[in-house]
Amino acid sequence: MVAKLLAKLDVTEEEFVAVCTKASKDKKNKKDIRTLLSGTDFKLFREVMHEENKKLNDEAYEALKHQQALEAAKQKEREMQRQREGLTDKEQEELNVAIQESIELEVQLCG
Repeated sequence: MVAKLLAKLDVTEEEFVAVCTKASKDKKNKKDIRTLLSGTDFKLFREVMHEENKKLNDEAYEALKHQQALEAAKQKEREMQRQREGLTDKEQEELNVAIQESIELEVQLCG
């Protein structure tokens, strides 16, 4: 597959290997080269896909944790809203401030 592409581009395998070897010294390029070569090496392909899948799973988990924290904060606010009835104006204002600070803290911890 790579050989056909190189032939179309009029690049020899030696030139390709030389460029890849030089580029692999840079960390970002090294990742790109691994991805490119994974198309011709099944073990490398499987390893690259496993790494990518783990990265996506980690991102999804973090997003889920953030969403759950926001939902928990909203639930706290709803519960506190129910308890506000019967409070004095001063108590209600103090409670509103405390709820807002709690929500902001939850967002900071998860964001």
